[in-house]
Amino acid sequence: MTDFHIWEKYSTGIFEKKYMFKEGTVDAVFFVKEAKRNIRNIHKNHPVLLQLSGGMDSRLLIEIFSDLGMEFKTLTYGILDSDELNLAREVAVANNVECKEIEYKPENFIINAKSYSFYTGGLDIFVQSAFQKTIDKLKNGSVKNAVFDTGFVLDIFIGGKQVDLRIDRGSNSFTNEMFDFTRNDVYASELRIFSQLALRQSFHRELLESRYSMFSYENYYLMRSIPLNLLRNYKFYYQIAEFAIIKSREVPLQRTMTPFYKIPSDSTMQELQQRERNSLLAFLEKRELIPHKRYYSDFDMWLRSNKQWKELLNETLLEGKPLISQYIPLIKIEEIISKHNDGTEPNMRLIIRLLSTELFMKETAKYKLVQNG
Repeated sequence: MTDFHIWEKYSTGIFEKKYMFKEGTVDAVFFVKEAKRNIRNIHKNHPVLLQLSGGMDSRLLIEIFSDLGMEFKTLTYGILDSDELNLAREVAVANNVECKEIEYKPENFIINAKSYSFYTGGLDIFVQSAFQKTIDKLKNGSVKNAVFDTGFVLDIFIGGKQVDLRIDRGSNSFTNEMFDFTRNDVYASELRIFSQLALRQSFHRELLESRYSMFSYENYYLMRSIPLNLLRNYKFYYQIAEFAIIKSREVPLQRTMTPFYKIPSDSTMQELQQRERNSLLAFLEKRELIPHKRYYSDFDMWLRSNKQWKELLNETLLEGKPLISQYIPLIKIEEIISKHNDGTEPNMRLIIRLLSTELFMKETAKYKLVQNG
């Protein structure tokens, strides 16, 4: 029996419910049991449409939804013949759940980029604007009355490098040092990610009925309260998977193309890395795009080779004087893009951040001009 107690308080009128676990008492069985109870309270008897990536988090929710007897379907989108979507399809089949697939092309990730950047205050990456295409499809589909759920972000809260860094720097709990960024700036990074995701979900809610398993107070505090010694090196993360992910156990993870309970071979990892290198080399040598088809998208290569993406990059950051150049020298922006294009540095994430910020700044400037007549 898991030994724990729950305390409740009212703070500025907001009801909070926290789990406080004693060291060595919490286990994966209890975690999943509590998550199920919380998820039942979130969705009640409403049908659900679950965003399915084929990763650990969405696999866990599929199993939980099934165990609860919930009515649900799944949705996946992106490059249809990519590893990521193929595996998502396999996960759905393994769980005998319908999976709706929506094809995304390069232009779908940028068509609403300006309005999305303005709406989210430049705090989210513009490529998330592609979700508008999904909304349009769903409004006329067979799942139009379902409540949308994107799943957990378990790797942020109960596994991964953030946790390893906390322990390496001497932190022993989530509670007392959670907001002490001067001692541990990793907390700032984690909270920024969670806030960014919350902002993204608020955009979804403007467009369709949405409830999210990861944004309930109960599940939030459940994830936050696991003792750090259990979290290092994904220990607890994989204990949960071993206990709860049964039907799709043999379906490989996209990152390793190996089932989650096995250690990927060196040859497998080298082969996956080589696929991406070959795609880059083919472009650098022949200016020919050979998709490696690893992910639901290929932002990395589209920045180099896709006509619409290159036009967006040029008109936003390279033509004239971008507004962001008052903070980052234009010569530095040009260097970041140049090194990415020639394969010297993998700057895709940084370029997307720069584009998102510049789009927001320009759209805000336009808005101010309109407001001022």
